[in-house]
Amino acid sequence: MKAKLNRTAIVLALCLLFFVGWTARGQKQGAAPAAAPPRVTWEYKVVSESDKVSLNEMGAQGWELVTVVMGGAQDVYYFKRAK
Repeated sequence: MKAKLNRTAIVLALCLLFFVGWTARGQKQGAAPAAAPPRVTWEYKVVSESDKVSLNEMGAQGWELVTVVMGGAQDVYYFKRAK
């Protein structure tokens, strides 16, 4: 009879430990949201076709071509890069 009581106490203790550990794990996972990534700021540059700028030179300086507006007297190139 005493052995059965000991087994019951051990099972109850294990269940209690499992429950406490489970709730602590859940609180730890949802406690703090992940930090937001740093915000990127951009600078922009507009170049017309008559400026005779090489696209390779602009890329080497870190500029990224966003769009080209064709039409009118000249094509216009719009660039951006992170500050």
